[in-house]
Amino acid sequence: MADRRDFFFKQKVTEAEMDEAFNDMEVAERNIITDLSFTGVINNGVVTESTPTPDLNVLVTGPMIGRTPLGEHLAFASNLSVDMTVDGNLPEGTGGTGDGSTIVVTSGNERWGGLFLVFDRKLQDPRTDGLGTSIFYDRLESFHFVIVASAEFTAPIAIGNAPATPAGAIRLADVRLKFSQTQIFNADIDITNRDDVIFADASKISVTDNFPNLSTSVNTVQETLEAHIAQTEDPHGDDMTISSQLVVGRTGVPTGGLPFEVVGAASVSGDLATSGGDVIASSGEVRSLGFLPEDDVRNVALSAAQAPRISKGQTFGTVARVSAAGALVGAEDVNVASITDNGTGDHTVNFDRNHSSVNYIVQATLDDGTDGRIAVGTTAIGNVQILTFNGVGAAADREFHLTTIGVLV
Repeated sequence: MADRRDFFFKQKVTEAEMDEAFNDMEVAERNIITDLSFTGVINNGVVTESTPTPDLNVLVTGPMIGRTPLGEHLAFASNLSVDMTVDGNLPEGTGGTGDGSTIVVTSGNERWGGLFLVFDRKLQDPRTDGLGTSIFYDRLESFHFVIVASAEFTAPIAIGNAPATPAGAIRLADVRLKFSQTQIFNADIDITNRDDVIFADASKISVTDNFPNLSTSVNTVQETLEAHIAQTEDPHGDDMTISSQLVVGRTGVPTGGLPFEVVGAASVSGDLATSGGDVIASSGEVRSLGFLPEDDVRNVALSAAQAPRISKGQTFGTVARVSAAGALVGAEDVNVASITDNGTGDHTVNFDRNHSSVNYIVQATLDDGTDGRIAVGTTAIGNVQILTFNGVGAAADREFHLTTIGVLV
């Protein structure tokens, strides 16, 4: 919460006292940010080469949102172009020229141009006070760029030689500057030292942080996520690697037990049984589908040479890829007994194990990349009819994928 001021009746309020009330609120808001260590870029602010033709400017993407180490709010709405040939503080906003030069003067040398963002105020609405002094009534939140050039080093320059961050600033990128350079490309832009609040790379689950007190915790999260992806820790139920003993059991499963599938070559000691007592898995090549009785536990010793994949859950169904000729494609089908060709564009997929009712979910998609339509025909507990058509709506044999989801019996 902010510090408070208790104005009172007939008080002669000074300008400084009125300003102080605004300052207290501003400090309180910024303290929330600094207490949480939210320093850096929150959104966008990505530095790239100029488009469509690279030059000695760089493009900084908007809308950008960030916070300085003092908790100050940084924001701009649109992409901005920054001239990397100047050194020092650029004027408020986007324009102007710095007070120095970043040009590399020695052949064979390079230097880093650190690109930073700092908080600023945009002054507007000029007025004249009672003493005849000109003042600006509006002091809006704004920003300006700062470019700091490192010393020159023999190429290639190491990122460890990048300039330090100025007080109160956040780093957007370091730009490699070269002798006789006429263009800056994306390859010249380094974000190793960039200040981000939190950054997530979609190509691989990763976590980096700017929370000094949480570094150990974040590293633990990162290691756990990578181990999970590699299936070495806490693997998903539909892709579990079992090296010695499998224990299966769950409470509260629907009558009939827990559905599962075992696929792979494994040496099995002991048998898995359905709720009816039928043996569905034994030694040798294993490809079985069945149920464990409710709340039952079975121990199965599997060879470590090639452990099977286990799929389990309260609901289960059918997975198939069917060619235009009505044949299964590949060997990854699940719960398919046979396929009946009823005529052009009309196939019935028959199940190994029936669904408990006809109200199961059916998803079917065409696979050959051309115009057409697919539809679900008649659904029965033991099969489903799939109808396929060409681009003008006539029945036609088409390759398709089929998935059903429901409780099996």
